[in-house]
Amino acid sequence: MIRRLVTWVILLACVILLAIPVMAENTTTEVTGTVPLIIYDTQASGITGYMATISWKTNSSASSQVFYDTVSHGNTGDYFYQSVLDNTPVVQHSVLLNGLSPSTTYHYRVKSVCMVDSVEFPALSLDYTFNTLPAYAPWVLTSWPVGINPQGATLSGWLINLGSAQSVTVYFGWDTVSHAGNPSAYSNWTVPQIKNWPGLFNAPVSGLTPGTVYYFRARAVGDVTSYGEELRFMTPLRNYWWPWWWYWFFNW
Repeated sequence: MIRRLVTWVILLACVILLAIPVMAENTTTEVTGTVPLIIYDTQASGITGYMATISWKTNSSASSQVFYDTVSHGNTGDYFYQSVLDNTPVVQHSVLLNGLSPSTTYHYRVKSVCMVDSVEFPALSLDYTFNTLPAYAPWVLTSWPVGINPQGATLSGWLINLGSAQSVTVYFGWDTVSHAGNPSAYSNWTVPQIKNWPGLFNAPVSGLTPGTVYYFRARAVGDVTSYGEELRFMTPLRNYWWPWWWYWFFNW
């Protein structure tokens, strides 16, 4: 009887020992993501002369990052530019690239990383390309001066658009002789102003000579430099009020 009891105890101990690995295996955390991580539907859109949006999809929520350069590379570490790593887990990715150069071919690769049980599973796309749009000049117009007096005036202009640039520097050239054929040859230039959107701009000039004809024109420097039409005005000999139509009639 005692021998049989000992035998049953030994058999029970063996069953418990064999069950321990199975119980331990069943307590592991289940996989919550989809692996392997797959990148697909990669494309570039919203392309201008200086920006583009890179988008792609993944089969599991993952991070977003873009590596880009004007040449292709086998390793992401060799790309000259890279976007800021966005660790927000998403399946539809979108990254804006800014500060690009017009008329340029860019190579890019996208990278996403998902986390499963605190383990990183990365995915890297093939090398793709896109072309930025060509550079084109801003459109600027020279307007009538205002506040003309014997020693000064306020020159005016209109920036119609910025061309392909994000910002444009505007100012006026002015002189006592015409430079219609050579717009960069003016002896005097007003203080440059930076414009981030179209609109009116003006600049005061002083130290003028009474009874003198002055020539001026607006200049806009963006990705390309452009000029408005050359206009002229005459300073009066003394201070007195003239109606606006008299400026036009007298100076033209």
